[in-house]
Order: sequence, then C-alpha cells, then structure tokens
Amino acid sequence: MRRNVICRALVFCATAYWMAVTAFAQAQEAWPSKQRVTIIVPYPAGGYIDAVARFLAEGLRQSENQTFLVVNKSGGNGRIGLGDLVKSDPDGYTLLTNNDGGIGIPPAVDPGFTFDYKNGYTPVAQAVEAQYLMAVKSDLPARTLNEFVAYAKANPGKLNYGSSGLASTPHITAAYLASQFGLDLVHVPYQGAAPVLNDFLAGVTDLYMPSVASIAGHLTNPRVRFLATLAPKRLPQLPEVPTMAELGMKEMTIIGWLGVFGPPKMPADLRDRISDAIEKVVADPGHQQKFRSIFADPVTRPGREFAPFYVSEVEKWKAFAQRTGFKMTP
Repeated sequence: MRRNVICRALVFCATAYWMAVTAFAQAQEAWPSKQRVTIIVPYPAGGYIDAVARFLAEGLRQSENQTFLVVNKSGGNGRIGLGDLVKSDPDGYTLLTNNDGGIGIPPAVDPGFTFDYKNGYTPVAQAVEAQYLMAVKSDLPARTLNEFVAYAKANPGKLNYGSSGLASTPHITAAYLASQFGLDLVHVPYQGAAPVLNDFLAGVTDLYMPSVASIAGHLTNPRVRFLATLAPKRLPQLPEVPTMAELGMKEMTIIGWLGVFGPPKMPADLRDRISDAIEKVVADPGHQQKFRSIFADPVTRPGREFAPFYVSEVEKWKAFAQRTGFKMTP
C-alpha cells in the first residue's frame, strides 16, 4: 500500500512538473500574446532614441500583430526609465531602448549609476549603429578644428558645449577634446538629444558632438558648421568634412549603437524570441529605409552576441576614463 502511495505521488509530481514546463514553454513561444508591450524611452520625445524606438514599435506591431507602446520616462540621466525596467517582470512585456551614450558609458564613469551592468538588466538585441560629428554654431569664428582650438584658447571659460546628459557620448567626447588641447570649456548637460539640439540650433550652446541621426535634419542648416566626423571614414552626406583620425585624433574614432534591453533574469529563449522579432523588423527593406532616413544604420546583433558586446563596451569606456583622466562632472 505504502509503495503504491509513493508511486502515485511520484507520478503526480512528474506530471505537475511536465505541465509546468510545457506551460512555460508555450508562454514563451506565444510572446507576445498579451494586448500590449511597453517600450520605455528614458528621454523626452523627439530625439534620436525616441525616433528609433517608434520605428521599431511600428515594425513589431505589424509583424507580431500586437500593440507596442512607446512610453517616454525621462529624468535622472536615463536612470528613471531604467529603474522602471529593472522592477518589471522578465516576461517580455516591458522593454527599453537606449544607446552607447545613455547606457554604455554611464556604468563606466558615473558614480550615480548604481545598476549592475552585467546582471541588473538583460541586453536583448542591437538594432542600429550611429556615427558622430563635431559641430559648432555657424557664427563662431572657426571653420576648422585648429581654428576652434585657437579661438577657445583665446577665450578660456567663454565657450560652452551641450550634451544629451552627463556621461553621454557628446559629453565624454567633448570633454576628451578639451582635455587633449587644454581647453577651458563649460559643459551644459540636458535631459536628452531633443532639448540640447533645440538650444544648439538657437545659438545657446557653442559646440555639440551629436550623432548624425540626432542632427540629420540639419546637415545643411546654415546655423550649423561641421568641423569633423568621429566616424572611421568620411560620410557620403558630408564628404567635405574630415575625420578626427585625419586631423590627428585617431582615438576619437567612435561608432555608436542603439539596443533593446529587458528586465533582469529574462530567460534566454524569451530573449532570443524578442531578438529574432527585432532582427526581422530591421532586416525589412521598408523599415531599413525609415532607419536610414534618420541616418541610423540598420546593423543588428542578436542577444547572444549583444550581451557580451555590451559588457565589453562598458569596460572599454572604463579603460578610456582611466587612460584619459575623464571625470564625471558637469
């Protein structure tokens, strides 16, 4: 009798375990079966990250036949939106988009970035790449990098540069430029790319190191003068603008990226399911045209590659800060 009871108990446990595993697998395969997936953009609407997120949401909405809602949760240099992400369930219904400057550099140099970049959230996939530029307002008496350096040295503390936030790529590249030439420039941080671009175009800030995507609509704007590109080679849209490497600043060759992230402890198979969906959108010729319209290059990395790449990016910037003496100050 006792043996029969034990056998029945074992059969019950095995059945329950099999049902749980099957249900979990079905739930993973069914993503997205709920009505809505939220994509957090941790910056105000209107910037480059926001635009890419909305293109992704549109493509995912079409391919997955579900609602993908972009929600802007700005503040704290991107940390408010990231905080909401890490508190979410790892079920694939809350995601976040951010780029190298927003989530790649801060873990390396920002003491206020308290999230664990290795385990505190899940890199799901890279969606696009971006190139960066050195831009000044056109009424500044500088038409080349050397002329800008000479003018800044003659006017210490009188020129400023805007950035999309502390420890963003525009911040760290401009600070590095200043340190290399011994320039006294004033940093003016903003909450995202849209507000800093607005003030730069209005002439409030003198220098800006934007991604091409974030300033794409103003490549021929007479209020803007481009002195260099941080890309590996000259850009076809601005063939007359030299690279930083050509100007002797090889260390300032930078390729940006934008990725999608999930909450911590997201199962690998779910991460891969979402990654596959993102790759499908980015590979679509129609959506590629939309990304390229804002100068975001449709270059993807799946989650299994993006996760180690992301960690390597953070550690690259850690080494950069140690080598150059970059400090996390306004």
